[in-house]
Amino acid sequence: MSLTDAFTLNVITPDGEVLSKSITYLRLPGLSGEIGIISNHTESISILGSGRLSYDDESGEESAYFIREGIAHIQQDKVLVLTPFIDSEESIDSSRATQSLKVAQERLDAKDPSIDDDRARAALKRATIRLSLLSD
Repeated sequence: MSLTDAFTLNVITPDGEVLSKSITYLRLPGLSGEIGIISNHTESISILGSGRLSYDDESGEESAYFIREGIAHIQQDKVLVLTPFIDSEESIDSSRATQSLKVAQERLDAKDPSIDDDRARAALKRATIRLSLLSD
């Protein structure tokens, strides 16, 4: 086994399979931090948070996506990610993400008891991650 051994990544949303790729390295947003996966990884199931999913393909090129939570089924030769939503770098609308960031921050700064702070913090995190994908 070497660090360049390939394995398969499959990403499935409610719309069906949206990504199937032979890759050499995968980074997932775990609840306690980033999960790094190479071929022959210990088999497991992980709960994912909202964040950056990225991988290196067989040529060494990195691709990154935003996912909104999910579950990863990690096997030695493949990883299956189930997520309700995935955004590629190309499909992220910078102005919309910037506006979402601004609105979420204003809601948190308002300290209005009628505003759901957890929801506003989650929206702030999603917008921040989307914008960070655009700046990479």
